[in-house]
Amino acid sequence: DDRVVWVNALGAAFFRLGRREGYVTVNTGRLDLDARRIDYVSAGHPWPILVSDSVVRPKPAVSPPIGIRFGSPRRSSVIDLPEGATMLLYTDGLYEHPRSTDGTDGESELLSYLTRTDGLDLDAMLEHFGRHGYDDDVALMTIKVAT
Repeated sequence: DDRVVWVNALGAAFFRLGRREGYVTVNTGRLDLDARRIDYVSAGHPWPILVSDSVVRPKPAVSPPIGIRFGSPRRSSVIDLPEGATMLLYTDGLYEHPRSTDGTDGESELLSYLTRTDGLDLDAMLEHFGRHGYDDDVALMTIKVAT
């Protein structure tokens, strides 16, 4: 699988350059529009979420970030995209707020938010989760599957 090879090469380069501190997270995938699926590799990012009539969290293979362990095995996962669904890819900076004091688990809060809102309004989502500010990078991307 060329995406796995690419992520492995990125990890090898990270260590070859002498990086001993820090790490890098990455997602990469290939979207097959005809088959309505994405072949997906994640190194340290949270799982995507499918939003349609219900909220579904596919369980793709998620490997550690690059820089955590040299030679960590990487696998790709195939995620089927049902007709009419929207896939939300995001970084954990969206919901990890060191300044938040309510003790809410960020992933649980995101799932709860998605079940009680109508549609995916990314601006509203950023406003809701950014109420305490952001201390980490935040990236959101949606893929809408046509009906």
